[in-house]
Amino acid sequence: MSSKTYPHGFASTLQHARIRMTDPSSSTSTDPKLMCTYYDELGNMSMNNVHSRDVFERGFTVDDKSTTGMAVREKGETNLSEAVDSSKMVMNLSRSQKYVDWDWFLTFTLNQKEHPGTAHHWEWKNSMEWTKQVPGYENMSTAEQNEIKRAMEESSAPHIYANWHSVKYLLLKHIENHVSALGTNSAILSRDEYQTEA
Repeated sequence: MSSKTYPHGFASTLQHARIRMTDPSSSTSTDPKLMCTYYDELGNMSMNNVHSRDVFERGFTVDDKSTTGMAVREKGETNLSEAVDSSKMVMNLSRSQKYVDWDWFLTFTLNQKEHPGTAHHWEWKNSMEWTKQVPGYENMSTAEQNEIKRAMEESSAPHIYANWHSVKYLLLKHIENHVSALGTNSAILSRDEYQTEA
């Protein structure tokens, strides 16, 4: 399978995934199960002719040249998302000042409980009012109730992220368009942290 359009007008799996996950007018863009299904499908396609041990050790990376949009990370390739908190990565970032003089080092921290864009989600999720919509919730075992709670936590993530992403985008655009216009910015490094509560 590839990203090209197939005969009779069918789109590739990657095109289907992009359309379904980025269409804000469709509920598929906030369906974590569908996102996991597409990730699994594209991941399986990316693993073609690759030993599963290598995938478990290295993981995937974004690859615009791949027909699936991702590829198995090369041996020795840094996983920046996991390494950015390491002391070695901090030292590397500090040394980069020699080549690129930073104007900003931003950390956007989301406090779901207090942020105006996510507080209502957090409050509703933790109020347990939603359990009234789950048939037989009161009669379930503690393990079953905990599983339902975990499922609710996971299913709320796309909604919370969508709101938070909008805020981050607007902040960065403000810095880029308004502060940069003053000639004060040449480089910006931003980093995210997530907390479930204060």
